[in-house]
Amino acid sequence: FNTQYVNDVLSHVNQEKVLFKLHSPTKACIVEPETVEENEELMLLLMPVRLNT
Repeated sequence: FNTQYVNDVLSHVNQEKVLFKLHSPTKACIVEPETVEENEELMLLLMPVRLNT
C-alpha cells in the first residue's frame, strides 16, 4: 500500500487505534476505528498499488 494513502486514510479517523481488515496483499483493505461512537459509522477503503517493474 502507498504510505501516503495510508496516512490520508488515518487522518480521517479520530481514534488512536484502528483495525485493518486484510484478506490478501492484492485486494483492498477495510479500515475502521477500533471503537465506534454512538450514532457514528466510519468505514474506509484502502486500495493496494501494484507496480510492474
